[in-house]
Amino acid sequence: MKFKFFLSLLLLLFINICLINGQSEPTFSGEITGKTIDAKGNLYTTGYFSGIVRFGHLTLRSTGGEDIFIAKYDPSGRALWVSKAGGDGNDASRAICLDKDGNTYITGEISGKTNFGRFVVTSGGSVGAFVAKFNPSGDLLWIQVSKNKGSSWGSALQVDGEKNVYATGAFENEIAFENSPLNSNGNLDGYFLKISPSGKVVWANKLGNKGEDRAYSISYNNGNIFIAGQEENNGVINAYLSKYSSSAALQWSLKAESTSPSLGKLVVSDVNGNSFFIGSFYGELKIGNNTLKNSGASDIFLSKINSQGKVEWVKHLAGAGYEIALSSAIDKDANIYITGSYTDSISINGNSIYSNGGEDAFYTKISPEGKCLWLKNIGNRKNDVGTSILTDNFLNCYLAGRYTLSAHFDKQTLTAKAGNAVYMAKLNSKGSFEWVINAFEPDPNFDFNANADYVDLYAKLMYGKDSKNSLINQIVKLEDNKGEVLMVTQTDDYGDFSFKNVNAKEKFNIVLEKNVNLPSDAPLFIATQTGVLLKELSRDKNNNFSYEILPAEVKILTIIPEDNAEIKIKNFKKSSENEVSFTENILYESGQSELDMEAKKMLNKLFATLKQNPTYKLEIYSHTDSRGDNESNLKLSEKRAGQVKDYLVKKGLETQRIISKGFGESQLLNRCKDDVDCSELEHQYNRRTEFKIKKV
Repeated sequence: MKFKFFLSLLLLLFINICLINGQSEPTFSGEITGKTIDAKGNLYTTGYFSGIVRFGHLTLRSTGGEDIFIAKYDPSGRALWVSKAGGDGNDASRAICLDKDGNTYITGEISGKTNFGRFVVTSGGSVGAFVAKFNPSGDLLWIQVSKNKGSSWGSALQVDGEKNVYATGAFENEIAFENSPLNSNGNLDGYFLKISPSGKVVWANKLGNKGEDRAYSISYNNGNIFIAGQEENNGVINAYLSKYSSSAALQWSLKAESTSPSLGKLVVSDVNGNSFFIGSFYGELKIGNNTLKNSGASDIFLSKINSQGKVEWVKHLAGAGYEIALSSAIDKDANIYITGSYTDSISINGNSIYSNGGEDAFYTKISPEGKCLWLKNIGNRKNDVGTSILTDNFLNCYLAGRYTLSAHFDKQTLTAKAGNAVYMAKLNSKGSFEWVINAFEPDPNFDFNANADYVDLYAKLMYGKDSKNSLINQIVKLEDNKGEVLMVTQTDDYGDFSFKNVNAKEKFNIVLEKNVNLPSDAPLFIATQTGVLLKELSRDKNNNFSYEILPAEVKILTIIPEDNAEIKIKNFKKSSENEVSFTENILYESGQSELDMEAKKMLNKLFATLKQNPTYKLEIYSHTDSRGDNESNLKLSEKRAGQVKDYLVKKGLETQRIISKGFGESQLLNRCKDDVDCSELEHQYNRRTEFKIKKV
């Protein structure tokens, strides 16, 4: 009961923030939960969002509830790209890290079916933990999703120099990553796993006793792994810090014992094997030979632990209200950085700051000896929270958090146009701000009760007297009527481009800058992606183009209703004079043959095209991965092909125009034959239905 009461206090604090923000502002949730930085100073952030939000000039729209995002910013804070993953439920990323080749890794949890690009994964329980790897462009390379009885959550991860990943989190009852099942001793336990560079689980361990236990944070340094969390033993809730080798052998474990619940939230470590243990506590806390007494509601502790597990010093961040540490970092000189939130006031070593009203964000820098170098706050009279902090090799510090209405950063102020926003800021080594930005915020023009006004625009650029040449690799900007750039994209190898989540009520201009690949005397046309010309574009004296989208043309350029949809030219690949291949495949979960919503949408497009071209026949070829025996796989592939055929026939396609066949595992697309060690993503490539369209 103490454990549940402690968590409820933390949860109530968060709920109160949401309620205050939600009384007069539109419904919005979003948070940066993690950041990392590459050698060039580019920042990568992750977290979750809901609704339609803008990352600078880039826009995302959530699929269902809350969705996952990964965003990349240049050293000045300009958004370069942003990608999302999500489904109908709530999905979130909790941490991010970067390897030496620029690949990013995230962990968190998903609910039900979730789209990661063109790949669909499903949580093992109502909520399932995941670990995913992306290339430097943000494309998914592999993903591990837990299979569990109950729910599981990913909380933190780190990557070593060999690109092995170490991840941690918590689970209820039972959990399995690939063939590594774990059973909880109580209702809730932590987990700890290692994943190879190719996405295979090397080992998975359980963290916990008979009570309810969690793992919140992980730090890797020179082969040492530190995990911070919370454990319950005989009704007593204590924060813990444990050290492991890279092969998961326990080196030592330390408890922060308290008369009331304590939470081990964060850990960072230095190259000498020292670790810095951070958490929250109520009542009286004993760690090593040090005792701290709570001065308000929830206080923060910070302790330095040497490589042998001995406590060197303990510091107390105290105040009259709630103080919670949410993120920490360490620089090359072993200075520690912490951010979080507080109410009323917060003090350390005689340094104090006071809330401007409600809840404020704080950030502090502490020396390796435990001296407070600076302690500052961000906030106004509303609620503001610091959620993520990061350092680079030049002792710069990067902050992130959320705020309401406005936030003050020394002499700089940010304003949330829609009521609330997520901030990001860079401080130099002296603690002065170099830049502050709204990392993302809800679209201020978005009416959460008028989703239908937001559309996706699809168009094509064509040039030449016969307008048959596609203008490829052309930078295309979408500007409002004031000339502000809202989105930037680039035409693909077919001249196609798109803008997502455009407010159809507004006036827009499509702007093209000079392109050396376009002949100076060649006319340029904008068209639908099916090749219907809309208008010839006129040049200015600098060979730039600008085109105002009229309301009638917005309707033409939006997504065509499913039953009347035409498949874009680029979805076909000509393989002979009378045959084309449809390049979109249906992908399946392991052992499944049912058609999900995405598959049905794609088949609706295919059906519409076949109805418009009655002289063509359709061939359906279905396949499985190599897992299972040959006979079962053949039957499964035939069932998949049959399901597709039945769907198209029910829509009205003549049976005599369809040939369907299953091939089992006989036509694999990659190396994943019997007994070959492959990731789940590699297996999914082989679980597919392909199409060929032949002229009679």
